[in-house]
Amino acid sequence: RLPIVTFLKELAAESLMHAQLAGEKIAGLDGHPSQKIAKIEETNRHTIKDILEESLEHELHALNLYKKLIEFRKENEPLVKGNQVFIHDEKNILVFLREYKSSQALCVFNLNDKKHIINTTSEIKPLQDLSFNAELNKNQIELNKFGFMIIITSDLKEQQLVNDIKLY
Repeated sequence: RLPIVTFLKELAAESLMHAQLAGEKIAGLDGHPSQKIAKIEETNRHTIKDILEESLEHELHALNLYKKLIEFRKENEPLVKGNQVFIHDEKNILVFLREYKSSQALCVFNLNDKKHIINTTSEIKPLQDLSFNAELNKNQIELNKFGFMIIITSDLKEQQLVNDIKLY
């Protein structure tokens, strides 16, 4: 039993280090990192095997999201080569546009645990998108807690977005 306790303590220390690094990045973007933790469903199974299986399930979910993000970045030139322009960076909402040639990547991040809605006066027409806890409905992006959306499009312009975006 002692080797598993040592392993779990090391795992907890690594998780804390990752949380601290993420918090520093959020603070570096003038955001405020939340002190809340993600809700984990209680299964009422408490054997070491069950705990490790639950932990593995959460880790695999995170790993799959990272893989999707990496693949999405590789497939979309504005995310790799584009010029970056910050559109909005307050109230724990970060919005920036990356442009390369004739396409743009609109990147929207909710850095806290409150729901936010971003409206634009014109409709956003995605060619491709990737999101987590977020939804696009024509000219509205709904960001649930810690949600993000990356939209690849060809019809947005920086000045249009600066004048267009309204945060609620």
